Amino acid sequence: MDSAQRMLQQQSSYRVWGEELVEGAVYTVYLKKVRYNCFCHTTPEEESDDDVSHLQWETLKLRSIKCGTLERLVESLHTEAGEVDHSYISVFFATYRSFSTPRHVLNLIIDRYRFVTKDSNIRQDLREKMRRSLRSILGAWLDGYSEDFNEPPNYTCLHTLCYFAEHELPGRELADKSRQKLNKFIETEKLNFVVSDNSVTIDSFFSCDTSVSLTSWLSFMDIPTEHIAEQLTYIDAELFRRVIAHHCLGYLWSRRLKNGEEAPSIRATVKHFNSVIYRVISTSLAGETTMKNSDRAKLITRWIQVAQELRFLKNFSSLKAIVSGLQSTAVHRLKKVWLAVPRETFLLFQELSAIFSEENNNMASRELLMKEGTAKSADENSNGKQMRKLIMSRKTSRNELGQACIQGTVPYLGTFLTDLTMTDSAYPDKVEGGLINMEKRRKEYEILVQIKLLQSTANMYNFRPDSSFNAWWNSISVMSEKESFETSCQIEPMNAVGGALIKDGWNRKRLALQFMTMGNGHQRQFSDSGISLQSFAPSDSVCGTDKESITSAKNSSDSDNSSPSGQKVWVF
Repeated sequence: MDSAQRMLQQQSSYRVWGEELVEGAVYTVYLKKVRYNCFCHTTPEEESDDDVSHLQWETLKLRSIKCGTLERLVESLHTEAGEVDHSYISVFFATYRSFSTPRHVLNLIIDRYRFVTKDSNIRQDLREKMRRSLRSILGAWLDGYSEDFNEPPNYTCLHTLCYFAEHELPGRELADKSRQKLNKFIETEKLNFVVSDNSVTIDSFFSCDTSVSLTSWLSFMDIPTEHIAEQLTYIDAELFRRVIAHHCLGYLWSRRLKNGEEAPSIRATVKHFNSVIYRVISTSLAGETTMKNSDRAKLITRWIQVAQELRFLKNFSSLKAIVSGLQSTAVHRLKKVWLAVPRETFLLFQELSAIFSEENNNMASRELLMKEGTAKSADENSNGKQMRKLIMSRKTSRNELGQACIQGTVPYLGTFLTDLTMTDSAYPDKVEGGLINMEKRRKEYEILVQIKLLQSTANMYNFRPDSSFNAWWNSISVMSEKESFETSCQIEPMNAVGGALIKDGWNRKRLALQFMTMGNGHQRQFSDSGISLQSFAPSDSVCGTDKESITSAKNSSDSDNSSPSGQKVWVF
């Protein structure tokens, strides 16, 4: 049963009747039982104000296109009765770029309007209804996906729509709307300034006044963890709010497009995600290589504390980035440093890492997002012991101060991109006869709807950018993959684990806990199979995931002899 059938079956008045094959299309046919009241007088001659109401039932036949040619898909934007099929047009306009272009679809809608106007076999009342629906569809398209018409410098589609609306459509509503949109695009181009929020780049967020002094914050340890989390959340929320959902279908890992320029709103999120990973690695390895393990452990502890603040703020994007950075080869291999991390902090890191466990198709993070995605705050019952204590403490303190404990949500976008990639692999673009598979598009649309729903919650944050933080962020010296691995080896030379460390029974237990237990049952990253540093990068695999090979403590010497090329963080 396809997604359209499942949706309709939820309503008891719908029943699947079967499939109907016509030239160029296959429709799923439903029978809908509707009721209405029939009012009648007892006799025409009687003067009575009372009508007799009879409950009547009627069975209607409805069609939903399952697959078809592009012409049939456009024809199905309105029903046989001439009404707008709102659910279908939402799916169509969100996904049509996968199999067509705005210009082609616009021409087909205009051709459909002209055909309906001239076809003498269509009743006059039905003709007017269809024409009105097609005008409404064009207006909805222009309002909901105006970026499809922003094609400088010629704006071919918008000029075509303006001419058509002005010369062939009754009234001035669509003509005025399209003309205003065209003038706005042209004015924007002249000013060489992008007005659309959706085109924002990450660089604009971290731009700062060069005169801003760094004297207040000399190092990473000087900045309050809560402030770091709030500033990262401000950036993540703004980027996520500006994501154009259907851009996810056209990003690099989709085989349909080769050029990432088609997805600027996604590329900005990718760039920021990777920048957080790099800075986590670089700051964790910063300082003299002779720094005490206990002092370096404070840097890692600091990032774990930032991660817990992000969890409280429900910012799963930067939370995932920090966890990935701490799980990178260069940081993960510093076993002596990790042993100096306080026990409770390490247990907290375990809890945060478990959120992104890859078991059962990331079931843990999915369930958490479903439970808290639109909630006002993090749920203490959805967390481990360490996070539960933090969340309850924060809520209590804020309630005592009379502060509202309301946060938005920023998801890890990679989860949705993985789902879209898996859907793209599981369903063919076309079925037998070369017909476009709309069942695949409905599956994709279900994922895009989840993104749009969560985007509305991103507006609930109330943070402001801080130039001092931006200046510090930009001042961080980011290491390359090779530099980070070499620095890591200088901090803790290969085959350094042994001697007094192994003789200490408590340390032996800590070592086993750190590098083996985390992979037991819920966290694959620290198991013998190696850790996984997943960014939004494209690859030949379904999930776009780069598996880094690093063995656990019992094979640490073999691990330390591995090549630094095993570590990859994707940058765009």
